[in-house]
Amino acid sequence: MKGFCAIGLILAAAVCAAGQGNSGTQSPVIGGTIAVEDVNTVTKILDADAKHRTLTFKDPAGKKVTVGVPPEVSLDQLKKGSKIDVRYVEATALAIGKPGTPPAAAADHITLTPRSGPAAEAVSTTRRVTGAIEDIDRSKRQLTVKGPDGKNIKLKVPPSVPNLEQVKIGDTAVVDYTQAMAFSAMSHPGK
Repeated sequence: MKGFCAIGLILAAAVCAAGQGNSGTQSPVIGGTIAVEDVNTVTKILDADAKHRTLTFKDPAGKKVTVGVPPEVSLDQLKKGSKIDVRYVEATALAIGKPGTPPAAAADHITLTPRSGPAAEAVSTTRRVTGAIEDIDRSKRQLTVKGPDGKNIKLKVPPSVPNLEQVKIGDTAVVDYTQAMAFSAMSHPGK
């Protein structure tokens, strides 16, 4: 089941230098709101990393997803192989630009809040990556960027994010994005 979430960007004080290009570097700072989808699914945990507070599982389409888990979600009973009910937001592009002219900046952290369904909240760190555009699905507003580490990052692109129409496969782009985040994750009864 899918719904929509509003991302409230929290203002921060410092601005990072333009042109950062490593996967995982934090982005500069602005504020705003972007609507994105949240996903509810029952799945099996492929990996649970308590130190980094992440869960890895398969999404409803069978693709592997790793999500950050906020401190409010207990990881005590969430172990590899456990069946879980999870509600999460996929990694989401906040801004797209060309190298040398980075996109409009994103906040260091954002608060994710669903617009529909049960109330929930999670805070996610924003990232900036410079990489090659590997795939674009304009009808689904999805973008895949190959980061400098060679790993592909699949991102949702909300309608409020400009420049998707100008991006082509093979282009190098600077993309600010949120990591995928869980709103809730709990053991599911049964096997």
